[in-house]
Amino acid sequence: MPDSSLFKSLITPIPAEKQEKRGWAVTLNGQTVPEVSTLEISNAKFGVVSYGNTPPGYDGWSFKEIGGGGSVIVPYVSIDGVLHIGVLEQARHNQGGKVLNVPRGFLAPGESHFQAARREFSEETGHDPRKIEVIPLPGEPMNCNSAFFETAEKGEGVRFFAVHFHSNELETRDGVCVFREGVLKSDEASKAAKLAEQILGCRFIRYEEALRLSDMFTVAGVGRLIVHIGMNT
Repeated sequence: MPDSSLFKSLITPIPAEKQEKRGWAVTLNGQTVPEVSTLEISNAKFGVVSYGNTPPGYDGWSFKEIGGGGSVIVPYVSIDGVLHIGVLEQARHNQGGKVLNVPRGFLAPGESHFQAARREFSEETGHDPRKIEVIPLPGEPMNCNSAFFETAEKGEGVRFFAVHFHSNELETRDGVCVFREGVLKSDEASKAAKLAEQILGCRFIRYEEALRLSDMFTVAGVGRLIVHIGMNT
């Protein structure tokens, strides 16, 4: 069970007089639970999903994630004057199978967003974290769905970072822009991390293509990167 002081939710118990007005049904092992005051599903590595009485006074649920949200990393490079974005090809069952998205991940307990960004980027791409500079992108921490995700505490939310590469670190292989041989680590720990995350590869695509992908964090990250680059050119 996660430390309740780290995952204190806005959800409170449903009063007896509001039980008949509940809009959500709770089913446990195939059986509907007729009366529920509060319900929690927790994981110390991720956070707590809570169901109960919401601040506006109706029943609902919310997810209190470590840090209120994880870290998103946007790799980028300029090729012939055109911005390209590094994306992972990854199997995500909630999106129906293989998708393209920028690296991202949850915070580990006690980890900062910046530390998580460095770790996740290294794990998901295989790049040596000692050889990259992770740049925080400006903007408020993001709530991906304010109806169900809690980011009420100061500093909570998803934070965005960028990693800049040079075109000489990339090559075109079978018509796809990828890292040159030898740029990425090939140790067993890196391979195991990619396997666990079902990561099938990394490539660089034009920013317009990245902005049309189905992954919300990728679209938001590319948008923030474009604003950051525009402010610093």
